[in-house]
Amino acid sequence: MKKACYPVWIRHNERNRAKVLGLGCSGIDIAKRNQAIRSYISNKEGREIKMEEPRIYLIAQFDKSTNQKLADIYDVLAQTGLIGEQTQGIPYHFTLGSFALECRDQVLERVQSVSLHSKAFDIHLNHIGLFGLKVLFIAPSMNMELLHLYKDLVPSEPISGYHHWVAHATILIDDPERMRTAIPIVAQSFSPFAARIESIGVYEFFPEKFIAEYPLVP
Repeated sequence: MKKACYPVWIRHNERNRAKVLGLGCSGIDIAKRNQAIRSYISNKEGREIKMEEPRIYLIAQFDKSTNQKLADIYDVLAQTGLIGEQTQGIPYHFTLGSFALECRDQVLERVQSVSLHSKAFDIHLNHIGLFGLKVLFIAPSMNMELLHLYKDLVPSEPISGYHHWVAHATILIDDPERMRTAIPIVAQSFSPFAARIESIGVYEFFPEKFIAEYPLVP
């Protein structure tokens, strides 16, 4: 019998402070988990949560044009000395979920299957957002294509009628003081535009390790 694999994603309460939930593939809420999508985020008490064990991450990846537009926004920050602590060296993306390392074969099988019948699609990036004063991101106007891709790859269902996954492309992770400087810079540099999702990336974090990339149907 195969072991059940549990995806993880970020949920936000009314104060936009992060909580992490673990949901079984059956869609049943099994446990709250103190895991973070990146090296750390602030939890509701404002403490840092350290990533304690490597996990398999699924990310929805953009085309070259979208990546360049997001990189141009980050370059404006970098020119002012705002480098941040976010993971470098991977393309901009929406994180879809994460799984235990022992689920690797199951995850790869699922991603390969889903990618064979899922078409690449456009999505409108139309606003900037924050997780507290720690993470600055650009987010989309949600569409059915992204929702269907997410539900196919990370089987789950809403709790109490709400979706707890927040699609976002991280631009900067930094301390609150530097984030206050970054916000107006990004607000001035960013204009809404049509992005395109064209592949699913599979990574192991942390440390960062590329595992596979599956293109969506053109």
